[in-house]
Amino acid sequence: GSSTYGCAIFYRVNTFRKVRGEVINLDCAVKWAEGMRNKYGRGMRASLYKNSPFMPARHQTMSDTQKLNKVFQDECRMLKCGRRAIIFELERLSPSSINHHQHQQLPKTIQPMGPPDAKRNSARVFVSTVHLYKSDTRPWPFIRLLQAHMVMQRIAAMAKGHPNPRVVVAGDFNSSPESSIYRYMQTGHINANDADIKGCTVIPCDLAHPFALRSAYKAVLGQEQRYRRKQLTQTPVVEYVWCSVGPMSPLGVVPIPNDSAEKFAVEKLSSDHQPLVVDIAHQLGPTHR
Repeated sequence: GSSTYGCAIFYRVNTFRKVRGEVINLDCAVKWAEGMRNKYGRGMRASLYKNSPFMPARHQTMSDTQKLNKVFQDECRMLKCGRRAIIFELERLSPSSINHHQHQQLPKTIQPMGPPDAKRNSARVFVSTVHLYKSDTRPWPFIRLLQAHMVMQRIAAMAKGHPNPRVVVAGDFNSSPESSIYRYMQTGHINANDADIKGCTVIPCDLAHPFALRSAYKAVLGQEQRYRRKQLTQTPVVEYVWCSVGPMSPLGVVPIPNDSAEKFAVEKLSSDHQPLVVDIAHQLGPTHR
């Protein structure tokens, strides 16, 4: 489309084959919010949202119902960002099935292969790349949190029937390690009373995903990286590579060089982000990786 933002996934065709792939329109968070409001929102009290950025003083004369509707409609409008995420279900090819001289003849697309069977379960990897929304006019964490939740819900649906699925989620989360988005990815759960989203009408319940994930950089280096973006001092990264705990082991990462971390991004000439490079071992069985 006309968006200047995008995502891509590249993979070795002589190591993996794509079982299926999906492009997720993250504006689907609006439909999710409407469904959750119908389920949980009957008992909402407008007093909970009196400090909402979408409830200016001129609207304080509204009835409680009108206030709730006004806040909900404006928060839904903020969720419509036009961002996309990509999810691939990849199957690891066994050594006996790989012909290194003919791998370029593999089809460019693979049709879904039906329900998973036990022999293939350990060879499936679910990979997603994201670019969550943030701008000076829409800084609120609930936007990115719901976008992340939409991605994780879809991965969970795709991985249904696969015991202990291998999952990798990477990209620009536009969120610091202290954010609710980071806690959600790391712990798999965020309480509706979390400080980042308390009083948010589009998240009237706890959020959870079923995967045990860890940040590859933190797992290897013991902490997340820092670099300069638009501030005079270095700030924590907002990009991460998350991978499953257990079957996927981060073997190494490429630290951000100090001279790069100290440089400012040049507007319209360079990105204000740094690339992340991770080596992850995908364990197929007791001895194979």
